[in-house]
Amino acid sequence: MRTEPTAAEVGLLLAEIDASTRRVAASLGAIDEDGLLAPSLLPGWARVTIAAHLTWVADRYAAMTADALAAVATTTYPGGAAERDASLRGLEDATAGQALTGFEAASAALAGAWRHLDDHQWATTMQEQRLGAIRLSRLTALRLTELEVHHVDLGVGYQITDWPSVFTRICLPLRIAWLDAHHRRRPDAARQVAGRWLLAPTDDGVRWLVTARADYVNCQPAPTAADADVTLAGTSAGLLAFLLGREPDPPLSIGGNRRLADAFKHAFPGP
Repeated sequence: MRTEPTAAEVGLLLAEIDASTRRVAASLGAIDEDGLLAPSLLPGWARVTIAAHLTWVADRYAAMTADALAAVATTTYPGGAAERDASLRGLEDATAGQALTGFEAASAALAGAWRHLDDHQWATTMQEQRLGAIRLSRLTALRLTELEVHHVDLGVGYQITDWPSVFTRICLPLRIAWLDAHHRRRPDAARQVAGRWLLAPTDDGVRWLVTARADYVNCQPAPTAADADVTLAGTSAGLLAFLLGREPDPPLSIGGNRRLADAFKHAFPGP
């Protein structure tokens, strides 16, 4: 399966990132100090934690873009886990206005770094320390995913069902293609679970078969008569939410081996 967005998809993703950024900014702008410090829907994270994370990632993606174009190895957290933990506390003393301003400024700087890149530059192979060799264009799909997922996590009324069709149409197949190598997958978890899972969106004609064995994971468009142990069916948004470690509403329809359905989350923990 294709693991990188096409040149045409990059244009669509950039436009949707701009729109999604405006939606998140509007939601943050409607939150006061008490609301900013309140728990989000993401366990262990306050809303201010989400704002800090989205701001940090925007800053780092701008820096990573410069690194990629200079052929320098790069990563989101050069300082490792300690830096990631510190970044989540980056706005803990900020007012609601300061948090919004920081998010908007970092987002604008990222948009500026990306605005004038051409197709050749987006196709640059970058060395990401956790993901390995990927194209610079993958950052666009990752950024839109961060914005849309964490907007839901803010718990301000934005729902999975509000996700734009551009996001689900482009990012669901990419997320499936990344299942084997995605940097958040628990080391060797997939090799502890053998099975075949059919991911069947109810609003799209393309289905995917994910096969895990002792020594490999394979993700491919499913043939008409796919032989699977489990079928997970739902809207494209619901399936994408499931892959990103969120609970779809309504829940996915599960057919076949229920144990293996539950094991999927262990083998491929989101996001």
